[in-house]
Amino acid sequence: MAFFRSINQQSAGRREFNEILVGLDGLSYVPATAIKNSDVFTAVHVLASDIAASPIMIRNDGIEEKDSDLFQLINERPNEYYSGYSFKYILVANALLNGQSFAFIKRDKHGTPWELIHMLNSEVSVDQIKGRNDIVYRYYPSDGKETILKPSDVLHIKFSSLDGVNGKSLLSCLKHELESQEAGKRLVTDFFRRGTNLSGIVTLKKGVPSPEARENLRNEFEKVNSGVRNQQRIAVLSENEDFKQLEISTKVLEIVNNYTHSTKQIAKVFGLPPHKLGIEQVNTSLEQANLDYLTNTLSNYFAAITAELNFKMLFYPESRTKRFQFDARRFKETDAKTKRENVIALLQNGIYSQNDALAEYGIAPIENGDRRFMSLNFVDVDIMDEIQKAKAKGLPIPSLDKGGDDIGKGD
Repeated sequence: MAFFRSINQQSAGRREFNEILVGLDGLSYVPATAIKNSDVFTAVHVLASDIAASPIMIRNDGIEEKDSDLFQLINERPNEYYSGYSFKYILVANALLNGQSFAFIKRDKHGTPWELIHMLNSEVSVDQIKGRNDIVYRYYPSDGKETILKPSDVLHIKFSSLDGVNGKSLLSCLKHELESQEAGKRLVTDFFRRGTNLSGIVTLKKGVPSPEARENLRNEFEKVNSGVRNQQRIAVLSENEDFKQLEISTKVLEIVNNYTHSTKQIAKVFGLPPHKLGIEQVNTSLEQANLDYLTNTLSNYFAAITAELNFKMLFYPESRTKRFQFDARRFKETDAKTKRENVIALLQNGIYSQNDALAEYGIAPIENGDRRFMSLNFVDVDIMDEIQKAKAKGLPIPSLDKGGDDIGKGD
């Protein structure tokens, strides 16, 4: 399948700049370059960039594998053309705009994934064979022949689906909101482009001057009465002249500027909190806003992506112990103070060693820094009653090593 390489070399060229791409299934697909609505662009960019910037960890029995080849493949180098950030951004942006996105999983002779390559929506179709549960992916690049791909070799990202096979575009339910917003923008554009905006009118009480005379009168009047040096000065007019100051009507601007309904609807459909699209939220701290964004928005997108990765990238027996999971710590630590408090709490409760804490700040490990410490105020629940009885009677605690600490002895 060497033709996959040539496809991605062209994807940034002529085909990527088409306004609308018509796919094999007859549907039209919108590339990111065709987004003309600023709210939609912002929503897609915010979600795609935040998800792309979040590392996808591989956990084995709940423990993070920091040196995993799969981690490097997804987050660092999915292929020889673009980075892991770009790969994740492309997949998410296309899924948000077109309802789904696709990537080919290229495997070695042992079936291990070693390359991930994005495929344009317009060049992929998904067919569910009638009478069978099989799904077939047909890939037809513009400069190659049709190829049938197995479902296990295609990452199929979709955030909304009614049949589990085809993704549904979020933009499909924003038709009226987008039309309304675009109409408002055209109203403002026409107001400035075609409107007659005058600062004042000079009326001549007698005579009908020629166009040249009117132009000379206008120039002389502006020369005498306009400019910084003439502000707040008294205008002196002849008995044949009358000047009237005009005010520009801003009612149209007020209507458009105060119309945030469409923006709120767009935020709602994408699951974004309104402040991500510039709508101010009162009585909400940055930490609260980030936690709300993580809990109610990103977690849903994270779940959809990791579910597909677990399903297509991990096979038995790996699938019994390994799982993909997004690292969302940066959304929980909004500032240096919050991070410091979290690290100290983990260190004091024996969850972090000194070297673990140093690693959070990019500091090299120290000798004997892997030891963990806990407060002596904590005791084992299973021997709590034993400790209390021993202390009451002034006896040593049998569960503790003989000749050890004096904990539990009477005064």
